Amino acid sequence: MPLDHFGSSKGQKHFRNRYWVNKSAYKPGGPVFIYDTGQQDASGVAPDMLSNDQSVFKQLYRQYNGIGRFKVSGIKETLTPNKTPWIYVGPSYAGFRAAQMRRLYPDTIYASWVSSAPVEFRIDASAWYDPIWKGLNSLGYGNCTADIQAAVRHIDGVLDQGKPEQTQKLKEKFLGLGVNGSDSGFATALSIVTWQFCSWMEIEPETNKTAPAGGWASVKGAEWVVDRWAAYPWFVDMVNGQLPLNCSGSLTTRSDECQLDGFATDPTSIASNWQTCLETGLYLGANLGPHQLVSKYLTLEYSMSACPSYFPNAPADLLPTTTNVDKTNAAYGGWSIRPSNTFFAVGELDPWRIVSIASEESYAPKGVKITRKIPKCGESTGPNKVFGIVLKDGVQVTDLRDDIYDVPDSAVAQELFKSALTEWLECFKPKP
Repeated sequence: MPLDHFGSSKGQKHFRNRYWVNKSAYKPGGPVFIYDTGQQDASGVAPDMLSNDQSVFKQLYRQYNGIGRFKVSGIKETLTPNKTPWIYVGPSYAGFRAAQMRRLYPDTIYASWVSSAPVEFRIDASAWYDPIWKGLNSLGYGNCTADIQAAVRHIDGVLDQGKPEQTQKLKEKFLGLGVNGSDSGFATALSIVTWQFCSWMEIEPETNKTAPAGGWASVKGAEWVVDRWAAYPWFVDMVNGQLPLNCSGSLTTRSDECQLDGFATDPTSIASNWQTCLETGLYLGANLGPHQLVSKYLTLEYSMSACPSYFPNAPADLLPTTTNVDKTNAAYGGWSIRPSNTFFAVGELDPWRIVSIASEESYAPKGVKITRKIPKCGESTGPNKVFGIVLKDGVQVTDLRDDIYDVPDSAVAQELFKSALTEWLECFKPKP
């Protein structure tokens, strides 16, 4: 499908875009659901999502297709937004797009489900780690957060000393022989695994005992925790999978592909980083303070330095020195976005809640109420209310996951959207 990229250089105004269609449950008259996978390649997501009988997307197809309310002539006419309501569903950044599609193109998109979406962009997103701290503690992993903090502060102490031999041994302990790069690059690698190992970390292998409330650091010392973290069997694979690295993780095998300050060259990463550098920001740095989970060497300055590395030949008037998030927020509404026929779902413990419509950060608007009262079709909730739900114990995109019983509010969110959509569809009138 040709899409307009709003460019005109050399006459190339469009690019080819892949998409997937599942029409197995579709009958003329039913709404068309559009699922946006965001920055990632949809080739692995879309087929699985459409073939899984338990997916909420499949349930939406079952519930609404074939309702036979809208009488139109043929298949071609049936699928146009003039004749059939198009419903946009998006998680995370794609949720931002879902809200914007309803806001900017209400004649095309009739309703939107906005899941875990950022709505306000800013340079500093270091608070991203605070909900992780809160979530781990609320779920009974306070011993793990204590250990992570003790470990990163111990690591910071080693890096602070600036002794090359000690620093190199520390990096090799985690990533193996051949690791090379800056302390900030090392801190970035450590930040990939900041909670996933908690169940493993807090059980002593020799005795099978669980760590006390203060973590193992309180009884064995921070260095023991650092060693335990470095021994996590999946650490290196997770880091290699998220960063453009191929570290060995071994003190006997050397890798020549463990350059910490490199950057990804795949098209998806390049496109995503272009948008980050140009428009959205949200750079991660250490959440210094009582909830610190990552090394202080993960700085905003280091995160932002990737932009000129990714795009060294970009004209200065095109790629600004600092991401112009104020311009982006002014163009797309920021905190004030309130499109009609739009449902917002936010996980209580979602790291991106910090810039969501339900943010509780000091820089977010005060007095905004999240209401489950369904607004009338075509009507905005106004500035002080948002139609949606904050899912208790929910993380990112919990509302769209299939394992809804892990977080009871997932089922509540799904039913709330279905109820709202049922009411809104009553108002849809096909256009000539």
